[in-house]
Amino acid sequence: SLANIFKIQQDIHVIYNAHKTIIDSLYGNVESYQRRIFDFLLYPTGVTPMGSSIEEAETEFGLLSAEPFAEPLEILLDEVLAEQKDNLGDDFKRPTIGWTKKAYKTYFAQYVYLGDNIKMNCGLNSASVPREVLKYLIYHECLHQLIHSHGPKFRELERRFPNFNELDNYLDYQFPTFVKEESR
Repeated sequence: SLANIFKIQQDIHVIYNAHKTIIDSLYGNVESYQRRIFDFLLYPTGVTPMGSSIEEAETEFGLLSAEPFAEPLEILLDEVLAEQKDNLGDDFKRPTIGWTKKAYKTYFAQYVYLGDNIKMNCGLNSASVPREVLKYLIYHECLHQLIHSHGPKFRELERRFPNFNELDNYLDYQFPTFVKEESR
């Protein structure tokens, strides 16, 4: 009910105010922290329904170099397809790949079924973003060609990516604290 939601929001703000430094270091801000809590409450299995809304970022991501990532995404996709052939299977079809026109704060990358296309969030288009992080995201989106939801089989395949925990941790807890430098 609306009263319960309001109470949960109040509780979140009390906890946030008591532990602001650590919550900001983990989630970036109170809004991201609150979103994680509500996602957990709404989707306790970790599976979020497809077609959830996409929110445009108000500001660019920061402390990242304004210089774009040095290599074309197609090269990274080719490497992922070669390295992860056993996990993706023989019937996997190479999708197209490109950067979004705008930065979004609600996703890092997206697999678009109509058109068999991977859209990488241009907020990640920085020389500062580790190459393996982009490859991991590409692999994650490739898995969506095979499995639509983030269910147990998807998660099992996702964890097969080398250094999965380190890369996933970077995206969830380190990357949100970055802001992109202004172009000169």
